Amino acid sequence: MKQIVSCNGGQEGIFNVLSTFMTTGDEVLCIEPYFDAYKKAADMVGVKTVGVPLRFNSQSTKISSMFELDLDELESKITANTKLLVLNTPHNPTGKVFSRKELESIADVVRRHPQLMVLSDEVYE
Repeated sequence: MKQIVSCNGGQEGIFNVLSTFMTTGDEVLCIEPYFDAYKKAADMVGVKTVGVPLRFNSQSTKISSMFELDLDELESKITANTKLLVLNTPHNPTGKVFSRKELESIADVVRRHPQLMVLSDEVYE
């Protein structure tokens, strides 16, 4: 079953997701650097924002692989309080587009943590 919600704008949608599914003391993982609306919404709801940085790969000549997400680091940041992962692709502000392989690897991490939901922010789709 699919449930779809339509919002007037991205920031409203982000706030609605956080205020609906999260409570004070919960944590949201955001891939850094990230769009400031995630932190603003989390702060308004009383949710802690935990950053997981993209690492710069100086060997790459393509923007899609110039930044990499360390999956071990991602998983190490997940606690019992972590309820949401914000996944933004193309990533704002770097422009990185996660490959299918990267997305499948992220999905594998999420599957190991059943309390974890994903907010897929695909504003440029």
